[in-house]
Amino acid sequence: MNRWIARVGVSALSLFVFAGAPVAAMEPEAKAPEAAKGEAQKAPEAKLDKAALDRLKAMTDFYKGLKHFSVTTTAEMKGMPGEGKSTSSLVMASPNKLRLESGKDAAKDQQFLVVSDGKALRASGGMYGQMGSYLDREAPASFDDLAQDPDLMMAAMSGGPGAMLPIMLTRADMLEQMTSDMEALSMGAPEMVDGVEVQKFTLTAEGSTGHMLIQTGDKPWLRRIAFTEGEGDEKMSMQLDMAWADEKPSDTVFEFKAPEGLKAVKGSREMFGDMGGGAAADDHGHGQAHETVGQDAPAVKLPYITGGSGEFDLSKHKDKDVVILDFWATWCGPCIKGLPIVTKVADAFKDKNVVFYAVNVGEEPEKVKAFMEKKTWGFTAVSDQDNKLSEKYKVEGIPHTVIIDKKGVIRQVHVGLIPNLEKQLTLELEAVLAGKDPLHAGHNHAEGEGHGEKKDEKKTEEKK
Repeated sequence: MNRWIARVGVSALSLFVFAGAPVAAMEPEAKAPEAAKGEAQKAPEAKLDKAALDRLKAMTDFYKGLKHFSVTTTAEMKGMPGEGKSTSSLVMASPNKLRLESGKDAAKDQQFLVVSDGKALRASGGMYGQMGSYLDREAPASFDDLAQDPDLMMAAMSGGPGAMLPIMLTRADMLEQMTSDMEALSMGAPEMVDGVEVQKFTLTAEGSTGHMLIQTGDKPWLRRIAFTEGEGDEKMSMQLDMAWADEKPSDTVFEFKAPEGLKAVKGSREMFGDMGGGAAADDHGHGQAHETVGQDAPAVKLPYITGGSGEFDLSKHKDKDVVILDFWATWCGPCIKGLPIVTKVADAFKDKNVVFYAVNVGEEPEKVKAFMEKKTWGFTAVSDQDNKLSEKYKVEGIPHTVIIDKKGVIRQVHVGLIPNLEKQLTLELEAVLAGKDPLHAGHNHAEGEGHGEKKDEKKTEEKK
């Protein structure tokens, strides 16, 4: 499935792995997109119509400015897992209230309910129900945080691809997510579809084409998104139709009744940790250590993207520096959120021999360099374009943050964007520098900034 579709939230599987749930729970192997492997391929010059881009920006700004709305989404898929029709409904109210649920016609194993009443985020059914549990944890702080919350995505994934898309539209970086790999964008003349005046947008990325219908006027609701890919027996198609309203909901909409006989968990990590799989941790980043912790760090020799020339050689830091490696990609929302935080913490320790390298995975270095320049990021980045180093470090999802001590031993690993990242990473570096175990650093300081920083914790490469 092409990546622009995944970026705007259409692929339920992509959203799931984007969220940070253990990849092994869904598929035996997470592979990089073919375009990112092998020899570098120069991307063609994008042909984005300015008027279309301006209207797309108007749409994303409109959604970011909404105080409340409701929407019913109907999804129809052909030639892919989950083929058929599904419906879901969503109600949101500022700053962080939400009710998302499957349609009344959903099969029992596809039923789910997610509610944020502003204080707690709770969910039943879906993956949680299948695991004999329900979610009960602190609510994300904003629409933007809800749109990237891994536990919410975990609950909603059984509802099909339409469940998360409307929430994703409230993301602060939605325009960037939609256009970062776009090769062409055009906009048609106004037309009437189902009694609503809309404009048809045609988008092309990686050789595939999709369409959106956006309502005209001062309320640019996204009314439809659709794509067709492949030919013959490999042909896939998906269409999402959305019916919106902007009436203010009553508080009773956000009530939740805990299911009887099920165990309350604080997140997908705790749930999968109970299963004994993955790099489990509780909502504060503690719990079962990653399998590489305590091992000698694999050798690193990678070409610089920024901050140096020639090759970065990890061995040159042995017996001198504590090294932070952060595996990331430009398409990874939580990586983009976390990198400035890791940079800030590393800079605070630079006089104590702490160095930081951002390891980009599976992307063309020139594209990464241009992305960083646009972001005005100044940290040092190196390229793992063939993903070989990621394999050595057992990277199954990103961001994947590694702390290596002066002896060259991996002392801590975080998979995903953990809550209170700045505070937690600071405490862990202090522990490593003092020769102490960082695995439990800050365990008694976990309240901190709550779940407002959490967002979507990781994304592995999209399923083909």
